[in-house]
Amino acid sequence: MVEQVLAMDKSHGFIVNSFYELESTYVDYWSQKIGPKAWCVGPLCVAKPPSAAVREKLLYMQWLDGKFAEDEPVLYVSFGTQAKLSPEQLHEIATGLEKSQHKAVKGFLSHCGWNSVMESLSANVPILAFPMMAEQHLNARLVVEETGLGLRIMPSNGSVRGFVAAENVEKMVKEFMEGEKGKAVRRKVEEISDVACAATEEGGSSWRSLNFLIDDVCRKRYSQSYSHSSKIGELLDSCERQDLHAVRSK
Repeated sequence: MVEQVLAMDKSHGFIVNSFYELESTYVDYWSQKIGPKAWCVGPLCVAKPPSAAVREKLLYMQWLDGKFAEDEPVLYVSFGTQAKLSPEQLHEIATGLEKSQHKAVKGFLSHCGWNSVMESLSANVPILAFPMMAEQHLNARLVVEETGLGLRIMPSNGSVRGFVAAENVEKMVKEFMEGEKGKAVRRKVEEISDVACAATEEGGSSWRSLNFLIDDVCRKRYSQSYSHSSKIGELLDSCERQDLHAVRSK
């Protein structure tokens, strides 16, 4: 971690898998007040979508298409690959989900890893946040409190970290699927999804940011090369003057 901080401090900037419209306030503040400059070039998950031929070969995509055609509900649940749930917590989540089944369920019950957030918003899928570790709590706060693109299941003890009871899961899933807050979230996600996909297209904010990054790096390399050449030229001139002086002295 220390090495990363030191390396970033010496860097000209860093590339971010996000898009400016999602967190413009924070991007501007970081670039202007903290630094180094942040270059938003995402969402990378929509930069090159899989081809139709690839999608046809995926069994889970065929299964999802079948559920969609039959108008059957699907709530995608994923907590990433690093965090571990206790058997007791897993049981509570399963119980809450079972009690909250409804034909209108749509969304992503997520740990709020950043890649998952980008993929969900780009696919026009609202997020029901269940953060567990690392920066996931900050991501959940951005999604729920700052942008209104999701809802959050809170622990039973009233804090932001802790055990979540089945009743909390059931309550929030029901609000997420049929409550007014859930409807508001879906409207906002639909809007931001279009913006996210447009960001990486030609002329979009991330497309422009990447081009600015390339231009800036090339300009700095040219400047450094010119400065280096100038120093070499000055050194050669100095050597020539010294040689000339030596000849005249003789």
